[in-house]
Amino acid sequence: MEINIFKGLLYISINFTYPFLCKALHKKGHVERSVEYVRRKVFAFKDDFETFLEAQAYLLARVSELNDRPGTDQRDSPAAKLELERKGLYAYPGRMECFSGENLKVDNYSTVSVGTNRYSVPDHMTGKMVFAKIYSHSIKIYDANHVLCHHNRLYERFSWQIDLNHYLVTLQRKPGAVPGSIALKQAPGWVQSMYSDHFVHDARSFIELLQYCQTNDIDNKQLCSCVAKLARQSLGDVSSSHVMALLGNQEQETSLAIQHPDPIILQSLENLIQLEAMMHYN
Repeated sequence: MEINIFKGLLYISINFTYPFLCKALHKKGHVERSVEYVRRKVFAFKDDFETFLEAQAYLLARVSELNDRPGTDQRDSPAAKLELERKGLYAYPGRMECFSGENLKVDNYSTVSVGTNRYSVPDHMTGKMVFAKIYSHSIKIYDANHVLCHHNRLYERFSWQIDLNHYLVTLQRKPGAVPGSIALKQAPGWVQSMYSDHFVHDARSFIELLQYCQTNDIDNKQLCSCVAKLARQSLGDVSSSHVMALLGNQEQETSLAIQHPDPIILQSLENLIQLEAMMHYN
């Protein structure tokens, strides 16, 4: 049960968790009677609270006490009766969500339109139909039962929300489009910095690196850490092949952690990277 106090008025929202309020709530009279019952049995004894949380705690304690108290002509309490009835109830259906659903067609820009705004989807979905769950603050886009992507919902007019990872296949064929693309401009700051610091003259390698991370489920934190480590070791000269080698080495370390990996092999790779960096510097 939740209560809200506003300018001296008390509004009570009834939750079906409490058995003594679960009798025929579909009828208007019973609903009003239940509210009156709570007011008389709970707040007739105390109606002054310092904070909202204090009022909630008091209400919960009183309701629990009422649920555990048998009626005057009954042996079992409402809570005990509910436990017996639970065996005959249907299984819990899962989380109940509040959203509007729409079937949308992906346009030639690999976006779908919701209201006046556009949201990107993976570019292999161009021309296909998808299903969108539109929540108050987010949008979840499905291909059949598979979740394609999530977006924060936009409330501006005629805005675009573009995810760079949705256009990697397209940009691989046209790497020259990377610098001026809205996908790069809307990418996280660390992605833009990585491109401008290390790949501004080699957009194709930049896209290949992002595709490698996408294919191998490498998270952003891991990629950032590897690029920063190589930048320190090679005095800022970072290539996609070096990053992918180091990422692959880390994956091997993780998979062989229980099998005691050979430290000589691991150290050899580190030595090769440092040696190439020294040769380039000289």
